[in-house]
Amino acid sequence: MPVPPAGFAGLTEEELRAMEGSERQHLEARLQCLHNIHTLLDAAMLQINQYLSVLGALGSPSPLSQGRVPVVPGSFGLGGFDL
Repeated sequence: MPVPPAGFAGLTEEELRAMEGSERQHLEARLQCLHNIHTLLDAAMLQINQYLSVLGALGSPSPLSQGRVPVVPGSFGLGGFDL
């Protein structure tokens, strides 16, 4: 698409209407993209909030999350000894 002139006085009525229609379609497409992005961000924030609420409900970290393996008698393969 050629660059429009600095002033629109040199354009005919038909050219102005064609330019306006094309610009409107592009603007509508941009607005739809922004709406989609907004929806995706809302969904991401909802998931983050759900994650944080579950994390808060779990309470203090377990020994597994601290890098230690619990020793349970009779547990093979978990680091415990079967005595």
